[in-house]
Amino acid sequence: MLEVLAKAKAFISLAELGLESVKIRATMTGSRMLEVGGEHPEATADLLAERLKVVIGDQAEVTRPTKLVDLKVTGLDETVGREELAVALAKVGGCASDKIKIGGIRSSAWGQGSALVRCPAVAAKAIATAGKVPVGWVVAAVKPVEALPMRCYKCMALGHTRALCPSEAEHGLKCFRCGIEGHLAATCEAVTKCAVCAQAGRPHKHRMGGSNCIPPTVRGRTPAARAIPIQSRQASEELVMQMS
Repeated sequence: MLEVLAKAKAFISLAELGLESVKIRATMTGSRMLEVGGEHPEATADLLAERLKVVIGDQAEVTRPTKLVDLKVTGLDETVGREELAVALAKVGGCASDKIKIGGIRSSAWGQGSALVRCPAVAAKAIATAGKVPVGWVVAAVKPVEALPMRCYKCMALGHTRALCPSEAEHGLKCFRCGIEGHLAATCEAVTKCAVCAQAGRPHKHRMGGSNCIPPTVRGRTPAARAIPIQSRQASEELVMQMS
């Protein structure tokens, strides 16, 4: 780890990238995250990532994932499809339409559609600030979705992620509505029962992983020290580079 960082510092000049410094911190997975600021953090982080690939690419994997934010879009007419919605949101958010992920568009009894969408943080901020997005013949309303606590989608407990899960349980393979394996919640009509909360002896008449799902908080396993990979991601107006 130290040798990799030292080599990067020796061969890469932050001044040439328009930076005075970067922030380095450890993550829950034992990695190192480099937070990149400046006037154009996204472009700067892209450039820094490319330089790092050249300098330490044989010792570390360098990637540039982006932090995503969830939004809820309502008031869609019945003809609106995923591609049309993505293009409309991208226009307001100032990003490429392929960067916006659209969930299933659901119709209400009144014929209006709604959808959960996921897009880059900067684009999400612009879209949420606008509050409304023209889509075809209608103007849809948009609002942020409250962030859920850190959850492991293997055992479904809180407080850690799949990579550091200490449990043998595989609740993530079960239907999020009834807690039984073999089908998806979207097609399930059974009585609602959260498998993870039921196992913990807690109130369980809710969907697993939803806002009402509050299973025990479990600390993840301690990660082993490694020298790879390096990743970067956008967080609000900063970009983050992670090395593990």
